[in-house]
Amino acid sequence: MSDPNLRIVGAASYSQLQELVQRLWFHGESSTHAKGESLIFVGELPKQLPVEIPIPDRTRVVGAVFNSNNNVEMVLDVGMPPEEVRLFYVKKMLADGWNHPPSERQRGGFTGQATRQTETFCFSTKGPMLHVAVQPIDETTSDLRLYLHLEERDQCDPESELSHIEQSRSVIPSLHAPSGSWRMGGGGSAITKDQHSSSGRLQTEMKLDEILDHYAEQLQRAGWKRLDSVQGRFMASANWSFRDEGGNQWGALFIARKPEPHSDVCFVHVSADRI
Repeated sequence: MSDPNLRIVGAASYSQLQELVQRLWFHGESSTHAKGESLIFVGELPKQLPVEIPIPDRTRVVGAVFNSNNNVEMVLDVGMPPEEVRLFYVKKMLADGWNHPPSERQRGGFTGQATRQTETFCFSTKGPMLHVAVQPIDETTSDLRLYLHLEERDQCDPESELSHIEQSRSVIPSLHAPSGSWRMGGGGSAITKDQHSSSGRLQTEMKLDEILDHYAEQLQRAGWKRLDSVQGRFMASANWSFRDEGGNQWGALFIARKPEPHSDVCFVHVSADRI
């Protein structure tokens, strides 16, 4: 690997390194996208972290990345279902003195597959913060990602402005990715008083109308009403309306588009405006 900003730690075969890079790259939150020098640990985890992170039994360590922003992403395979892994971390972290951040809640917008389990913990009001994300690989094994943020995190401080902002509830429901697709980087969500939006990037062989229908089912379950839809070669869209919990009327637009008709990359976006 010739990138001067990447340093590999530990002896590793090419196949081990290739697996780690692939697992890191095709993941929306991957720390491999950070600027500055990154240390890549192949088949092992960093040994001198300032906090102890528990690892479940029956775990295979794929590797980790420690970047210049003091963020660590750990990739592991665990021999238990996602829900059991999530409960393991809830029990262990709370017992070790960690707590859920005051801003933690279901923000809504595009997420991974519905089977993905997540939890977030703070060691103190200033951090570090650990984000746990786990989803199934097969019937007996789960993909576990541990994102450890070692710098100060305002999300952990109940008095911080960012913590209060993040508690603003999104009117957009959680929108789970289609089964068998990866949620790639390039997405995000935004909330203002009168407009909420969310974007995502999928890797899927589904057609545009199939993607539109997949998310339409979830929006309808949340009480949204589809007004119309338009289908083209490169883009499909639909207009929606709904009322929030306070009785406010909203209009929304959902868009799914591909760079070319047969591409396996699809960009999805939904925006809602209060009327």
